[in-house]
Amino acid sequence: MKKSRKLWLLPLILSACILLLSFFAGQVQSSFGQVTVRDIQYVNSDGALQRGLLYIPDTATSQSPAPAIVCCHGNNNTAEMQDLNAIELSRRGYVVLAVDSYRQGLSGTPEDESAAIGEGAYAALQYIGSLPFVDTDNIGMVGHSKGAMGLTLAAQAAWTAHESDPSVIVPKAIAPAGVLMLGMDDTTPFLTAPINMCVINADHDEFLGNIYPTLKGKDFNTLPIVRTVFGFTPEYDVWYETGNDQPLDRNGAISAGKEGTLKCIVEADTTHPGLHFSIDVTSRIVDFFDITLRDGAQTIAPDQQIWYWKQISTGIALLLFVCLPIAFGRLLLNTGFFQKIVVKEPSSYSVIRTSKEKSRYILLCLLGLIPAPALYLLCMNKLGAFVNNIFPLEHANGFLILNVVIGACLLLIFFACYQLIYKKQGASFDNMGIKVSAGKAGRGLLLALSLFAICLLFIRFIDIFFKVDFRFWILSFCRMTPAKWAIYLRYLPSYLIFFAATGLMYNMSTRIEGISEWKNCINIAIQSAIGLVIFGIVDYVTLYQTGFLASLGAFGSTSSLAPLLIWNLVFILPVCALTSRFFFKKTGTIWTGAFINALIATLFAVSNTIVSVGTL
Repeated sequence: MKKSRKLWLLPLILSACILLLSFFAGQVQSSFGQVTVRDIQYVNSDGALQRGLLYIPDTATSQSPAPAIVCCHGNNNTAEMQDLNAIELSRRGYVVLAVDSYRQGLSGTPEDESAAIGEGAYAALQYIGSLPFVDTDNIGMVGHSKGAMGLTLAAQAAWTAHESDPSVIVPKAIAPAGVLMLGMDDTTPFLTAPINMCVINADHDEFLGNIYPTLKGKDFNTLPIVRTVFGFTPEYDVWYETGNDQPLDRNGAISAGKEGTLKCIVEADTTHPGLHFSIDVTSRIVDFFDITLRDGAQTIAPDQQIWYWKQISTGIALLLFVCLPIAFGRLLLNTGFFQKIVVKEPSSYSVIRTSKEKSRYILLCLLGLIPAPALYLLCMNKLGAFVNNIFPLEHANGFLILNVVIGACLLLIFFACYQLIYKKQGASFDNMGIKVSAGKAGRGLLLALSLFAICLLFIRFIDIFFKVDFRFWILSFCRMTPAKWAIYLRYLPSYLIFFAATGLMYNMSTRIEGISEWKNCINIAIQSAIGLVIFGIVDYVTLYQTGFLASLGAFGSTSSLAPLLIWNLVFILPVCALTSRFFFKKTGTIWTGAFINALIATLFAVSNTIVSVGTL
């Protein structure tokens, strides 16, 4: 009985901490009760089911309508990525609608995608303008990356339609961050409408080099498209009136804002994703909308912000969330049904007693670290550069290939070592944690499914009651639609292959026989991702020093997404390595750990990824 109580203690502590952190995050999101946050879904003007988070300040009523903002996230994201803008603007009295773009998050697809404008940004603009507590004369739009392009297209289209149909809702001000119609030049008609615009640029934007191979982020203001918008080459952080290169003071900016002619380009010392994780950038956005939608009036100083407390809370909750399989697994493995798969783990093949054995171990570890960084860009940019109805997640297909290729490489290395070294030391297939009866494998799978169900329950619970998810910046676990679950199952096998291979490598080769468990855990966690960490550091140090990623254009890629996604792997791989280690130690086989890791990691990869083809 006493042992059973101790086993319950860790799951209860983790659960309580997760719920408290999620509750606090929800309080921050609602400005501690001053803003009502609704998770809504509606059929929009494009005929699509669109999901969004609607922030309604207590001061916004039908008798006293408030200015409003539409927030548009970038590629491979959801509405929650715009938390910082949504929280800071709503607590200052703006009604805010942060939407999931088409084919992302919980939004569907429009009836006619060719006619839909801005990935749902246009439809979201029309929806927010229909709300009785919104001041339709003072609506703004803010977005990042692909969302920035979408809102810019939507803004121009709305003004064009408004000329023939005055009932069409139009924005008075827009703030595109990270991308401004990349590829367009000064011969392209652009934003002829009277729209105030604050362009936000990252000095170290990973993606600029793909479109403009000789352009550094700091020189973004010299682009032809920027000259087209401003009528001249502007300086950073200066207010202008369209076509006039004379700087404006704040009063002049307010006057230009009333006429729809205010322009500004903001320089931020950060990266592309850093634009939606910045106090400075958020301050500029708040100030811009105060000037253009409120005639300069401020309710709270722009630099007085609280959004990061939500990120800190959900970030800690995220770390605790990925510990749930171990905490609850420890508990369930002591129940009668699952206790049948608990056996002593086999001894590791890596024994270090002499300097020769130590040198050999180091060489084998270095050999095992090579495949991931060496083949990463090949798999992500070339071999994984496909999309079809079976595998419709364009930006996850690289991981699908990477899983299989790296898994195969690690198995090749392991079994080469087995034939050349381990077999001579008495190793056999019977003592490497692979062979298991069908009954035990089935129980291991049921355990993994049970733990995964617990994780999904937590995701849904905090979503329903607190309107938050497990998230820190670009790392997140999100809930999915039934259509996405069907897609999820197609990607799952590749993750099982990878985690079966890594489970074998970590537990029978990386693990050192005879040293303390905590040292082995640290060693395994480090080796699971250190190659990619070094790759990423070299890439980003080069970016900051030269203005371009070292990996730019590798294998003919036209995207810098792969270098950015490395940091997702740097997070999830050590987590899965430790999970694998725990379940191998408890069950003596690689399979239970591989099952739960595959289930969790596939969710991590798929849940917030855009579905590029097919109907949702």
